[in-house]
Amino acid sequence: TKIEQARAVEDMVYELNTNLDTVKDTQSYMKAKSVYHHSVVDSTNSRIVLWSCIEATILVSLVFWQMSYLRRTFEVRRVF
Repeated sequence: TKIEQARAVEDMVYELNTNLDTVKDTQSYMKAKSVYHHSVVDSTNSRIVLWSCIEATILVSLVFWQMSYLRRTFEVRRVF
């Protein structure tokens, strides 16, 4: 009986060790995946900021061009 109990405890320790290794592997995998996703998010954010600045510049340029075009179009031309 004592030998059976010792073997049962030994089996439980082995199972716990195996499960702990599995948890460590899973944790390592999740950490690597998290680092990769963080990199993707940072890259995407940088691209969005860049394109937003480009769009804002184009929009402001078009507004100034339209204003000057409309002013020239509706300008009263005086003939003496």
